[in-house]
Amino acid sequence: MIAKIEDKKFLENDYYEFIKTYKDLIKDENCVQQFTDDNAIPYLVEKPTCTKYYVNAHIVKNWTEDNFIEELKESKPNYIVYSSKINWFKDNNNAPNADKFIIDNYFLYKDLTPWTIYKKR
Repeated sequence: MIAKIEDKKFLENDYYEFIKTYKDLIKDENCVQQFTDDNAIPYLVEKPTCTKYYVNAHIVKNWTEDNFIEELKESKPNYIVYSSKINWFKDNNNAPNADKFIIDNYFLYKDLTPWTIYKKR
C-alpha cells in the first residue's frame, strides 16, 4: 500500500500557493516548461516537461541551446515559468539565445514574486 501525503505538508505556504496557481493555469496544457533551476515544478503540477530540458543547467550556449529552442518551437508551450526562488544557472546567463527567444516570443503574464510566468504571444 502506498501512502500519499499532501504536498502542502512539505511545501512552504508561498511555494504551495504558486504551485496551486500554476497548476490551475495549465490544467488544459499537455506539458510544462520552466526556465529556472526549480526542477520540482513538473512533478508538483503532475505534467511532463515540454522539452527534454527539465534541468535548466543542461541548456548551454553553443552546445544544447539551439536544440532547446527547437523543442520549444515544436512543443509550443503556452506558459513558461521564467523565474523562481532557484535561478542559479539562469543567473549565470548560460543560455542567452534561449533567454532572448523566450523574451521575444512570450510576455510577462503573472508576477508571483519571486515566480514569474510568461505567456506565448
